[in-house]
Amino acid sequence: MIGKIVASWRLRRASRRYDAGDFEGALAAVRGAMEADPGLPLASQYLGVITLKRGRLDEAADHLRRASAEDADPFVLFQARGALAMLRKRWREAEEDFRRALEAFPVAFELGYPIGLARLMAGDEKGAFAEFVRLLSREDDPLFKRLKRLDR
Repeated sequence: MIGKIVASWRLRRASRRYDAGDFEGALAAVRGAMEADPGLPLASQYLGVITLKRGRLDEAADHLRRASAEDADPFVLFQARGALAMLRKRWREAEEDFRRALEAFPVAFELGYPIGLARLMAGDEKGAFAEFVRLLSREDDPLFKRLKRLDR
């Protein structure tokens, strides 16, 4: 029980360090959490996201593969996998992963941008344009409201 409490505290520390841009500190905190609770859910997901941010693509891919087999948060997992695929120039894979993230969290309209970008990079200009229009056509979106005011 103490191990789970310590692990939880260390994951919160990892999150704060990540948010502050201290990615090495975040990695150390996640590894410390895993030492406190070796069966820690989401640890692979945390490690995948952090190592991706550090540009260590192969290591990130390994962690995200493990996270796929664990009880990962699908929104975070597929968003990270989509970003990894974009960095590796695997445009269709990126689009698919971003769409799966959107399925997991349907109000994350901002995912229309990387979906459109992936389609554009894959050579599908018409599909990319449709994604960008869909993204900017949401009447509840603040950017859409600003654009609408400018169009008057």
